[in-house]
Amino acid sequence: MATVFDSFLQGISILARDNTQHEVIDVAITQLLLTWDIAASSVPARSMT
Repeated sequence: MATVFDSFLQGISILARDNTQHEVIDVAITQLLLTWDIAASSVPARSMT
């Protein structure tokens, strides 16, 4: 997951540099966070014993 976020951050930094509309970047961030939520919900809970 770290590689995904690293690649994403590099990509949106290039988009921001190239004056991409903020709304486009916001939609991309929203989609990435949905991916994070899906990945986090599919990880089994760790046992504390």
